[in-house]
Amino acid sequence: MMEQSKESKPKKRWLIAVAIYLGVFAIVLLISNLTSFHEWFGALLMLFRPVLIGLALAYLLNPFFRLYERRLLYKIHPHGLRRALSLLLTYLTLVLIFALLLLLIVPQLVSSITQFINDFNTRIDATIVDVNDIIHSLNEHLPKNEQGMGLIPPIRPEAVKQGFSNLLNTLHLNAEMLTKLVNLETIGSLVSIAGNVILLIADLIFAVFISLYFLNTKEKRYAQIMRLRRAIFNDAVNERITKICTTADRSFGGYLRGMLLDSALVGCVVYVIIAIIGIPYAPLIAVLVGITNIIPVVGPFIGAIPSATIILLVAPEKVIPFVLCILVVQQLDGNIMAPRVLGENTGVSSLCVIIAITTMGTLWGLVGMVLGVPLFATVLELTSEWLDKRLREKGLPTDTDLYLSTEVT
Repeated sequence: MMEQSKESKPKKRWLIAVAIYLGVFAIVLLISNLTSFHEWFGALLMLFRPVLIGLALAYLLNPFFRLYERRLLYKIHPHGLRRALSLLLTYLTLVLIFALLLLLIVPQLVSSITQFINDFNTRIDATIVDVNDIIHSLNEHLPKNEQGMGLIPPIRPEAVKQGFSNLLNTLHLNAEMLTKLVNLETIGSLVSIAGNVILLIADLIFAVFISLYFLNTKEKRYAQIMRLRRAIFNDAVNERITKICTTADRSFGGYLRGMLLDSALVGCVVYVIIAIIGIPYAPLIAVLVGITNIIPVVGPFIGAIPSATIILLVAPEKVIPFVLCILVVQQLDGNIMAPRVLGENTGVSSLCVIIAITTMGTLWGLVGMVLGVPLFATVLELTSEWLDKRLREKGLPTDTDLYLSTEVT
């Protein structure tokens, strides 16, 4: 037995070395063919889009389903009736949430956008006057030019309006331009866009039915997965897979649900504050800031840029109060609201959050920016657990503070 164990150790090390080299080779090959991989991966996602959306929807609705089935309707028998009622209430809750969002937000958004378009010319004139006042104040403190005029020329309203008029004339569709635009290529593009929209709607409909199927049969689907795992892997590997899935569920599920709630709270807080301050188009701005808050750390500032632009055109004197409002809300969210809502689901440093956002955003765009933080949190937690295990096996402490050195400068 001793001889066999001694022979198995070099063999195991050799297999580990081969696996490491193959992994490095695969990473290098992937990086060198990143464009082709993106195209292949994008086609794969499009192929399974209804299933993936359905799984994500079932995953997000599962807490509501468990609440109805195990807490509110647990006394109803038989089990089939309780499950049917729970499913019905779960999807009614989903419809109710979307209906409330549409009823509360859409009319306000339409009203704000309509008012902004109607008052655009008046606001432009007022903005030009304010900017010229600032230019006049600056010219009083700056040396004059050779003609004895201020260094910064004022903005002429006629020139600005003429520029907008020229732009509109350029975009004006006459018969000749329509003839040029309406050709086989543009018709094909429109047909392609319409086809993509119809396909997306069909995928969403299929996704709802897929999510309903998975919620209704989740115990059986779990049993099938466990049967497959037991047939392929041993108990140690299955235990590790369960640990990884549990960690990912805690990181992804808790983070996504928490961020949706946190973004809704941020939008409400921003709306209350800017409504009190008297900033125009409060619903529109609150929705922009709330939606972009889903992106960690930089989200509120991304939403603040178009919002500040709108405020600058409408009420320039309100821009600074709005920026201060965003800074205050970001601090409140980062130090009070988000930690309480998210709990320990994002136990990563700010540096890791920024790295996750930039790298995953480059790879997968907006979806990567949203999913990057929980993905990094999962990897870091699993890595930390592996390091703790290795340190305990060597009889070393696992607390990071014990490895601090006073020699580091």
